[in-house]
Amino acid sequence: MVRRESLNVISALSISILSQYISYPVLSGSGQNLNFLKKNQSKRNKNNKSSTSKIDKVKIEIRNKNGKNRLTRTMRILHRDLGFIMIGLTIIYSISGITLIYRETPFLKKERQITRTIEPSMEVDELGSVLHMRNFEIVRTDGNTIFFNNGTYNKSTGVVEYTSNELPGWLSKINSLHKTSNRSPLHWLGIVYGILLFFMAISSFWMFKSGTGLLRRGIKLAAVGAAIVLVILFI
Repeated sequence: MVRRESLNVISALSISILSQYISYPVLSGSGQNLNFLKKNQSKRNKNNKSSTSKIDKVKIEIRNKNGKNRLTRTMRILHRDLGFIMIGLTIIYSISGITLIYRETPFLKKERQITRTIEPSMEVDELGSVLHMRNFEIVRTDGNTIFFNNGTYNKSTGVVEYTSNELPGWLSKINSLHKTSNRSPLHWLGIVYGILLFFMAISSFWMFKSGTGLLRRGIKLAAVGAAIVLVILFI
């Protein structure tokens, strides 16, 4: 009996010492054990739910990131391919734009003698608009012949002879693209080119990763360019 009691005392001491190092209290009895198991199961369920919610959040973030990456990839591909297509159009429109700035000067022009027949007996006021001449001015009138600053017009025959400073044929055709009106089918080319230029300007922001210094620098430079245009227009 004494030996059994000493063993019980030793086991009780051992349990009390171990309970100090275990995160849950020492239990005795089947009811307490059942409650302990239920508490552990509820904790596990909560942990599983929290881990599941975290996994769902991660999946949503990955899905959103993939969507952004897909948009970025698409914009970069379009920017690259359309950029190559627009090289020729940009060269043509840049050349014609520069030459049109100097359209009232003899820059790149050669003098040509032109003879053509128009409607006879035209009034002096109508003659300049029919010939599409800038700075048209009547010098004098001698019988049926009207002398203007670049040539003559015979009212009886309708023959007009004048000199004109004109661009080379290929350059004149290029300029016609820049000067088209809505009556010409070529105006659709100008509209398409304008839309492509707008897209190239916007899609350039997708050429750099978001949040990087290069993108922030690009936005600042774009703002500077817009500010320069506004200053030129309104000051």
